[in-house]
Amino acid sequence: MNLLLLKKVEELTLHIINLNRTSELQNKEIAELKSAMKQR
Repeated sequence: MNLLLLKKVEELTLHIINLNRTSELQNKEIAELKSAMKQR
């Protein structure tokens, strides 16, 4: 039981890390788009 919970926690942790990466990339892209819009 404990091993199963540990595995699930690990899976969720990796999923959160992936979500954070995606969010950071999206924030960078938004900042670049805002910058491009200001230059027009």
